[in-house]
Amino acid sequence: MDPALNEVNKAISKGITEGTLKGFWWALKLMWPFILLAIAFRIFEGWVNRKIDDWKRRRRNKGIRSFSNSNKNKSKVCPKCGGELKERMGKYGKFLGCSNYPKCQYTENIKK
Repeated sequence: MDPALNEVNKAISKGITEGTLKGFWWALKLMWPFILLAIAFRIFEGWVNRKIDDWKRRRRNKGIRSFSNSNKNKSKVCPKCGGELKERMGKYGKFLGCSNYPKCQYTENIKK
């Protein structure tokens, strides 16, 4: 190989390496606070996304539960006074009784 070409290659690689390293360290000195902020933001963003996913999962599960129980918990209206009929436990088992008891003594048997 030509000695002049070797010298040119050495100069180019030396200049590129030293210049690149100097530029990198110079940029790093200026940018390190922003780099740390970016890392902290990524960590915080992941935490927030996990919290949002948990919240969505809980809302979805709550919705499923309330949807499945919605027919069970439908309140009936008392035909005498307009109060709410609530499930009660009596001497002979469960029955529906008016929430305005003792003013209204309306009761209804629960159909099995």
